[in-house]
Amino acid sequence: MTDLDSLIDRAAAMGWNRREVIAALADLLDAEPEDADGLLRTMADYVSQPARHVA
Repeated sequence: MTDLDSLIDRAAAMGWNRREVIAALADLLDAEPEDADGLLRTMADYVSQPARHVA
């Protein structure tokens, strides 16, 4: 399993639809293609943190 697969699986476990996760990643990579690795690492760090409640 790759880091990307793991990221998608963890996001799906938190309630995201797998297609939503992939679409969000694609949007991020389109916006910042020169920092793709950094964006994927940031998302992986975010997903691995405890759930946050937004008001």
